[in-house]
Amino acid sequence: MRECPELVQETVARGHEIGNHTELHPNLLWLNPTKVRVELRLCHGAIRSTIGTPPKWFRPPFGMRNPWVIPAARELGYRTVMWTLIPGDWQEKPVEWLIPRMQSIA
Repeated sequence: MRECPELVQETVARGHEIGNHTELHPNLLWLNPTKVRVELRLCHGAIRSTIGTPPKWFRPPFGMRNPWVIPAARELGYRTVMWTLIPGDWQEKPVEWLIPRMQSIA
C-alpha cells in the first residue's frame, strides 16, 4: 500500500475492492484487544490515505481470530470475510499448478 500507492489506486479504478488484512499480518489469535485494534487502525489509515475512502472489508490473516477480533473490525465499520477455497496461491509454484486449483471459484 505504502510502497506502490499507484498500483492500489489503479486496482480500485479497475473496479476491485481493497480490504484490511492488518498492518503486519500477525496471527490475531494471540493478540490482546489493544494490539488487534492497532493492527487494524494502522492498515485502515494506510488504505484511507491511499484510496481516499475507508475500506469496507476485513479478512484476518491465516483466518485466525479470537473473541475480540471481529468486534474490533466492526468498530471500524468492516464486514469480516473468510474464504471458500484455499488454492495455495502463496506458494512458489508455477502458474500451471495454480490455475486448475482456482477453477472452482474463477
